[in-house]
Formats: sequence, structure tokens, C-alpha cells
Amino acid sequence: MAKLGPSLTGSQLARFQADTARHLSFSLTLGCPLKCAHCMVPTVSPRDAEPVSLDMTAACRFAVEMPELARMGITRVSFTGGEPFLAEAQLSIIAAAAAAAGIKTTVVTACHWAKTFESAAKFVARFPFISDWHLSTDLYHAEFLRPAYVIHAAKAVAASGAQVLVRMAVGRDLDPEERALTAWVRAQLSADIPIALQPVSPVGRAKEIGVTPDFDDARSVPDAPCLTTGPLIQHTGRLLPCCSALSEKPEISPFATADASVEGLPAAVRAWRSDPLLTLVRALGFGFPVAWAEAAGAARVSPAPRHPCDYCTMFFSSDCAREAARAKAEEAPIRAQIEALSRAVFDVEPRELEVSE
Repeated sequence: MAKLGPSLTGSQLARFQADTARHLSFSLTLGCPLKCAHCMVPTVSPRDAEPVSLDMTAACRFAVEMPELARMGITRVSFTGGEPFLAEAQLSIIAAAAAAAGIKTTVVTACHWAKTFESAAKFVARFPFISDWHLSTDLYHAEFLRPAYVIHAAKAVAASGAQVLVRMAVGRDLDPEERALTAWVRAQLSADIPIALQPVSPVGRAKEIGVTPDFDDARSVPDAPCLTTGPLIQHTGRLLPCCSALSEKPEISPFATADASVEGLPAAVRAWRSDPLLTLVRALGFGFPVAWAEAAGAARVSPAPRHPCDYCTMFFSSDCAREAARAKAEEAPIRAQIEALSRAVFDVEPRELEVSE
């Protein structure tokens, strides 16, 4: 059955937030053979992909570091882009090393390689170290690839024994075309292959087609915390706090960063886990940072977007808000309280986990 967006109980939310500290994502390239109107990534054509893809030196370094990441408690690495298979060599080097270290691997792909079931099966067989395949199709992708490509891919992945999820981006209210495509995809697949419907976010090219934040006049901040899926390593090697809105505007991010290609992945993961401001908004939301910013003279975001990702970029676009929140969270007494909060809420400390050899 298809489901629109996440729906979590309090305990599920806490588990999700704790698990993000064990998840690491790579945006391997900005190259993509598609140009979907809703995409948040400033993609380029495949012929221009090499300069905007992770270089092989960094990929080899990251592969060597996978056992250390496993000892730190990383249990899954994911690969996105652009289209991650346009950086196939880099993906294979890192993913194979991750699998060898006992880390699960996920790839998110639009399946341009799945023209037929037979070609899809041959392609999937080349990547036995990928444990989970997230396959994208929707009306936006259908402009460039027939939805049948995803059906071929999903069946090929399922036949290989790996896990498969079909992801479809839709509007907040499904229109007749979206309902028809969703129903068609569901009818082509066995019931045990899940479909996730994801609302289009007002980021990147989606803003050009009129997607806007959903505002709530009754609230000054969202009633949900930050839902980052974990640290993201860009194709440049730079650490970002998430794969969502701040990945489009890294210059306004108040959160810790690092150059993983120079400092290493373990250092980048430690920086993400120990960032006090990020930990706070993941645990409790934006209430305290907003109060600190307003005390420093920052204007309130009004009306407030309902979704925390939309609110995050609007709030931190203010230099005053960004600097005030960052400075307050770094104060020693506040930082100590946030570290205690992290242990209480997430049951995971911002340091290496004890893992036996």
C-alpha cells in the first residue's frame, strides 16, 4: 500500500532520530540524464558530470575508512546524486568496502539503466554489495523515462534477493494523473514491494513550478523537530547536516562542517554527531533557538512554515538568528545540557560506540 509522507509515534520518532546518527549519505555527483521539474539538485548532463562528481582519490580514502565507521556505529551508507550510477566506479569502491565492513548500503536511482527486465537483471547483478535499492518514478520522471523502467528494475532487484522500495514524488493533494500512475505502478508489482509517496518540497527547481511552503498562521515555529536522515557528504567532500533544504543553501547553515576528503569520514561523522545546535533542533525542534535569536534582536519568521525543513532555511537565512543560535548553543553550560539531552532522547552519545571486534 502506498503512503504519503512519514507518520511516526513518539517512540518511533525517537528511534528514527537515534538511527540517523548511524547513517551516512553520499551525494556522489550532480550528473543526471534527466531534468525533472521538481528536483532539488542543480543537476548537469552526463557529459558534464566528471567535474561535479566525487574524485577517485576521495572515494578510495572513504573505502579504507569503512571499518572505522563500522566501529563508530555506522550501520548504513546511502548513495544519491544526481544519478549515483553516473559515478559508478566511486559508488562501487565505497559500497563494496562498506558491505565488507558489515555496513548496509542503499542506492537511490531513477533506473535509466532498466529498459527491459533482462537488462535490469544484468545491471543489478553487477552490484551484489548493494543491499537496498530505492527506485524513483512519478509524473516528473515520466517526462524522460517510461514508468515501465522502474517496474523492470523493481522486479529485477526483488529477484536478486535485495530489498526494494519504489519512491514517487507527488503534490500535497494527489491529482487524477498522480492517482492513476500510482495505481498503475501498484498493479504491476507484487504486494510485498512497498511504494512510498513523498510530497514535493519547495527546493531547487520545484520553486520554479510554483511549489511553495505550507504556512501555519497559528504557530511561530513548527511543532515537529528537524528530521535530518543523517550527515551528508557532497561530491566535493564537504559535510552537510542533511540532504534537504540546507543542501541547496550551505552558505546559511549554522551547523558544523568539515572536508571529509581531507579530514576523513570519521572526523566528519564526529562533527555532525557532536554539533550542539543540530542536536538540539533534532531533539526538541526550533523553540529554544528562536527564543535566543529573538532575544538578540532577530525578526520572527511569520507566517511560519509547517514543515521543519522549510522553517529551517527561512530561520537561518537571517544572519542575526544564525549567529545568536550558534553562539548560545556553544556556551559550555548549554552545551552540557544538550549532550545530556542527546543521551536521554536518542539513547546515543555523540561519540564512538563500543563495538567488539
